[in-house]
Amino acid sequence: MLGLPLRVAAGAVFATLAGCMAAPPGGADFAQVTLASAPPDKALVVVFRNHADPHGLAARIQIDSSEVMRLPEKSFGLALAAPGGSRPIALVWPPVSGTPGWSGTGDWTAGTTYYYELTGTAGHGFYFRSQLIPTDPRLAALKMRACCWLITEQKAHELVHAGAPPALPARAGAVSFDAVKEGMLQKEVIDLIGLPDEITSDYTGKGNNPFSFSSDTFREYWIYSGTGYIAFSLNEYSNTSRVVKALVDGEAKAKVKQRS
Repeated sequence: MLGLPLRVAAGAVFATLAGCMAAPPGGADFAQVTLASAPPDKALVVVFRNHADPHGLAARIQIDSSEVMRLPEKSFGLALAAPGGSRPIALVWPPVSGTPGWSGTGDWTAGTTYYYELTGTAGHGFYFRSQLIPTDPRLAALKMRACCWLITEQKAHELVHAGAPPALPARAGAVSFDAVKEGMLQKEVIDLIGLPDEITSDYTGKGNNPFSFSSDTFREYWIYSGTGYIAFSLNEYSNTSRVVKALVDGEAKAKVKQRS
């Protein structure tokens, strides 16, 4: 049985962690809204988080050393920022989590919207890596359609309008996966065959097994209509997503929902 001082200390840590736990997003689904353009005198910074360890905690985003949003899993948020080069942007986790953050700079132009994906891996609890990755607006829209809700605090944000944007035109024809190789990064695939038509993701069986030390725990699937899909694995130790499979099948959209 815990002694009184130890029990008090444990209770304090638990209470602190509970206060940092991420609340579920309560705003609109990204697929059901349209974001307005950035105002002419500001840059619009959009940050989204599909999966990032520690997944039970909200990530704090700072711009110019001021907190602008807190993101739980499966959420996105937005912030207006002063334009200019080398604007500080940072990812901060609650100190009690023991998780290191990330810091960088943005070279932002007034009237322009910038997207960042928040990723993080826990290395099965041994160490954490996290970062904000600048993301092509079209790729960001595909990823956010598959995962993300507006954070509760911004559900009435003036730049978020009800109603989904018009659907993209259907792909004119199939693409070739011949040059897609295992181990390629997402950017390399985009440079080679372009953006997918749809993206979905889920945990692998290993990701749900606490006794597994495999680095393959979370996958993202890029669907190319009329061709097939490409699977990327998020490596738990390097926090990078690389190709693990390319399936050529015209019925990819249906098949990807039946994957193991």
